[in-house]
Amino acid sequence: MSLTPGQVIVFEAQERLLLAIILSVIGRKKLVVLAEDGKERRISQRALVHLLAGERTDPKIKSRMLTALEALHQQRLAARAALELPHVWQQASQSGEATFSLDRLAALAGGADNAAMPMALLEALAGDPIYFKQKREGWLAREAKHVEQLREQHEAQRHREAAAERFAVAITELMGLPAAQRQPALDRHISAHPQAQAALGLLKDWAARGDGFEQEEEARALLEAIEEQGELELQGAGSRRAFELLVALGVWSRFENIWLHRYHVPTTFPGALLDAAQLLATAGWEPLTARQDLRDVLCFSVDDPWTHDLDDAISCVPDEQGGWTLGVHIADPDAMIACASPLDLEARRRGTSIYLPTGTIPMLPQVLGEDVLSLKQGAVRPALSTLIKVNRDLQVVDVQIVPSLIQSTRRLSYEQVDQMLAAPTSSRLETALRDLAFITSELYYQRLNQGAVDFNIPQAKVRVTLSERDEPQVDIQVMDVQTPARALVAEVMILASAQMARFCYRNRIPVVYRSQDPPDEELLDAEVMAYPEGLPRTIAMLRRMKSGYITTHPEPHFALGVPMYVQATSPLRRYTDLICQRQVKAFLAQRPLPHDREDILTLATLADETSREASRIERETQRYWTLHHLAGLKGKHLSALVTDSRSDGTAFLFLEDVALRARAQLRARPRPGDRIEVIVDRADPHQDILRLKEA
Repeated sequence: MSLTPGQVIVFEAQERLLLAIILSVIGRKKLVVLAEDGKERRISQRALVHLLAGERTDPKIKSRMLTALEALHQQRLAARAALELPHVWQQASQSGEATFSLDRLAALAGGADNAAMPMALLEALAGDPIYFKQKREGWLAREAKHVEQLREQHEAQRHREAAAERFAVAITELMGLPAAQRQPALDRHISAHPQAQAALGLLKDWAARGDGFEQEEEARALLEAIEEQGELELQGAGSRRAFELLVALGVWSRFENIWLHRYHVPTTFPGALLDAAQLLATAGWEPLTARQDLRDVLCFSVDDPWTHDLDDAISCVPDEQGGWTLGVHIADPDAMIACASPLDLEARRRGTSIYLPTGTIPMLPQVLGEDVLSLKQGAVRPALSTLIKVNRDLQVVDVQIVPSLIQSTRRLSYEQVDQMLAAPTSSRLETALRDLAFITSELYYQRLNQGAVDFNIPQAKVRVTLSERDEPQVDIQVMDVQTPARALVAEVMILASAQMARFCYRNRIPVVYRSQDPPDEELLDAEVMAYPEGLPRTIAMLRRMKSGYITTHPEPHFALGVPMYVQATSPLRRYTDLICQRQVKAFLAQRPLPHDREDILTLATLADETSREASRIERETQRYWTLHHLAGLKGKHLSALVTDSRSDGTAFLFLEDVALRARAQLRARPRPGDRIEVIVDRADPHQDILRLKEA
């Protein structure tokens, strides 16, 4: 294209199209122009969009140039007003031509003699991409079906933008109300304008999922419109501002659990499901004729005091040959909840109960999981019992799995069991506990000899009491996970689960197996053994461990030291356990199995995903409240065990008062195993920041 002074062009500047007259040409890349806004500019030739053929004016007389540009501007306005882009598209579609120049489109628009028509077309095409698509060689008329699709998309987008604008105006009005009136007023607005629910959901997703989520740009634009409309000044940056707005509106509390929103976890059950659960609770369970009556067997549950969904009980009965029959009795929700029923499908969708410092989000409605199916003290309950006979040499000689009827004699806490074992008497219950402690201790060492690995890392139980008026009360109790009582219960459950896996394998019952491969490196090589015995060495070992995985065929579980393993002891809390229970019960009753191997894999994959999400929610929520607690201890001294250190002064710590692993940059160079005192310099649970310094 040959460019000379006096020619009239259209160029792009800051996403605007401007008329201009060329004043001079600088080399092959630059132009000096007088634009229609009266400013002289130096532009790149790449900014040139169109040359108005046949239009020239004297480049030396500025007044004439501005007059000419004003005349062209008026012609452009007139052409733009008369231009009907759908008509041009119809003409182009019927012409049979492949691509079109601007001049050709101007001719189709009836403005072949109008010098301003190409620019009017440019503006129209830039503002309405429905009808034509720009190619290097010109403009392409879209096919009719694509035009219709784009019309629908643009119409939907227009409605969304209009709804967002109404939402921004409504939020501005709401923020002018007293705080207590905002949430009810917002509910009324959403009832009147259902599209506002999507806008509110967009802000929730951004606040919960953080910066970088796929609709962040749209959410940011909405929030900026709200801020501009209401002249708001929200604290923080990015998604934090959305969180602050939701709190100000009363939609969320200051301590909202964003992890529940991030994974869209339902915290309540629909009314219809609660009604169905209540009907089941009053109707009772399946007929008892197919169940073995074990109500005369002394069995008891051992759990934390705050646990309500008691899904396992244990028993230990001596025999005349010097051996024992260990019983692991598991609650049987399948006795009441039919497979693929609405309640079962909801449990499948949830996958697991979620245990949070603020309370439990159950897999089953409370009237079932915490009442009529829970193995409560003194209550007669249906169960699936695994009866394991061991001889005096503690070898397993027989295993029976039976649907049963049990009646738990006592509900015990771990602390109560520890006390009974420390100061035993001769009651039947305490005799059973002593026998169990002896048996499980020996079974534990058998597993260690088979390669099992034990990780003794103290854990924190964080409990939070929320109040509308006062600050949350955070109580953190650090627990020893290897007390005699906890070790006893854990060993019995591992034994029962391993035996259940053997039973399913021998009888070709498709179930979900849990496996774990050995680490790639030797677990206790010289590098690991260089760490002091105790927590530093344990954590060094843990870093080498591989994650467990699910499979539909049995494979060894390295950490547990068993050749095969299923999870089958918590069907009130985990859906995979309920699957296993149903499969075994159907086999025992000689009924068709509810699930084949392909079904099991599909269900297991879904349950494993929800279980991982639940674990992250539990972990992150506990960390949030631990940091909240530490924020209140700013300046206080805390005891810390050094588990590892680096040459740059980074120390990896275990805060013993709260059982939290952390890191700190220290001037001193502590060694693994050292105990030091640190001070909380800053703790921010919202931003997940914990900064410690030397005491």
